[in-house]
Amino acid sequence: MSSASTIYDPAYARRYRAHDDEFESSEPCRRFAEWLHQLCAAMTPPIDVLDLGCGTGRYFWALTGVRNLVGIDASPAMLAEARRPHNAELITARMVTLIEGDIASYPVDEGRFDLVYSIGVLAEHAPLDESIVARVARWLKPGGQFAFTTVHPPRHRPDHAVAAGAATARSPAGARSLCRRAARARAPRAAVRDRLAVPVRIGGASALLVRRAQRGMTSYQDRRALVIGGLGFIGTGVVDRLRDLRAQVTVVTRSVGAHRDAVSALSAAGVRVIEADLRDAAAIGAAVRDQQVVFNLAAQSGAVQSMEDPWTDLDINCRGNLVLLEALREQAPEARLVFVSSRLVYGSGGAGAVGEERVPDPLCIHAVHKAAVEQYLRVYGRVYGLTFAVARLTNPYGPGQPPGRTAYGVVNRLIHLALAGEVLRIYGDGGQRRDYIYIDDAVEAVLRVGEAAAKEGPVFNVGSGIGTPLVDMARAITAMAGSGRVELVDWPPLARKIETGDFVANIDRLQRELGWRPRVPLADGLQRTVAYYRAHVA
Repeated sequence: MSSASTIYDPAYARRYRAHDDEFESSEPCRRFAEWLHQLCAAMTPPIDVLDLGCGTGRYFWALTGVRNLVGIDASPAMLAEARRPHNAELITARMVTLIEGDIASYPVDEGRFDLVYSIGVLAEHAPLDESIVARVARWLKPGGQFAFTTVHPPRHRPDHAVAAGAATARSPAGARSLCRRAARARAPRAAVRDRLAVPVRIGGASALLVRRAQRGMTSYQDRRALVIGGLGFIGTGVVDRLRDLRAQVTVVTRSVGAHRDAVSALSAAGVRVIEADLRDAAAIGAAVRDQQVVFNLAAQSGAVQSMEDPWTDLDINCRGNLVLLEALREQAPEARLVFVSSRLVYGSGGAGAVGEERVPDPLCIHAVHKAAVEQYLRVYGRVYGLTFAVARLTNPYGPGQPPGRTAYGVVNRLIHLALAGEVLRIYGDGGQRRDYIYIDDAVEAVLRVGEAAAKEGPVFNVGSGIGTPLVDMARAITAMAGSGRVELVDWPPLARKIETGDFVANIDRLQRELGWRPRVPLADGLQRTVAYYRAHVA
């Protein structure tokens, strides 16, 4: 693939793109498009899709129910044409990302995609050997699929013999055997059992479909799960992941209002949405009835706001959680409760990473109330046998938070400002270190914490375990955005008094006991988030 930029030069790419319009009427194109459409339609939307060797984006239009579509190709000229792909008006993906890279080595997060496909590339323009099959299979979510076509390689290219055999196997047993041989090279032996190759024919080409079996967090499959605050930033991610895990999901939101499109999409996907305030005992009692696991992400946010209006913070965060606990005691005593708390309960961070054994010493009313709710949970666990777990979250960021609702997400707010060409005002010298965690990592951790729920109520820090000075993060954002500027300003008096200073979470317990680790480094996460806001900010 190293010579792709010279072989597939701009002239070639333009001819290839022009041929797309003619190729649509051909029988092979029709069959390939129908195949991709059927693969997508068989999955629960929204799905995340990766096109390996996407070229000019010839088949983007055939995909359906797609949330994020990523295309990788080694040719910048082909990717330039993919910016105006064939049938662009039919593309339904919410976000399309084009990446220049070698599909044999480009880093892709494990468990990121529902569908990975490649048409007319593998074993012809790119390698397809044992390591490729194993590598791609690891990119799939539980239940995800890898669909690809191959050509019959020349005999003088023995490194492709296994791939050709896998693609042309005529029985499930034969395909499964070859797929296992392919996966055995670099994948753990336990993972080999989770792969099944199914040979199919598409026009005159051989094709192979590799499925990754359901694995990992099996405790949520077919379970009734209630997500309170399920239309918020973190809640939306939790809902999507629970659906990936085949849970029966219900969402409680304080107001449908600006979320009507999201509610319609969830309803169409079989998710029940209830409009109710957490303080409404009757509504919450009805919502929790017969639920098996409850995620509480509803809260009144904001440290400074809690100081300016402590009564509202008290009412929502404390009274609301007591209403929920009483509802669980009466209507769903066997349910597991996952409470998303905050790193703010610790107060000042200090020089080293802060572990869960640190005694809370909150500096603002919001943190006091978060700590109080944790104590409520312990009382209900000890007295009534409530099964629960606590996730103390650091600073989450990432795609999905509407631009108008970023007031309490510092990273997303700064990205929004930078893309708008505005000033990013940082208090003090900006040297205060913070622990930033990408939304997908945070969601995965919250679900892992839910699996650990017990009557003694385990507590887990959820963060990256890495501290980054705020001013460094802000400058990285303006560099990626290509706009905005950082300005250091004096601390407002109230904010200065409740400032926690440096904070880095010790995440050893989460890694050791639940096998979780963050996968998305800050630089990569910032790039993804900037791309998201660039596509969504007018």
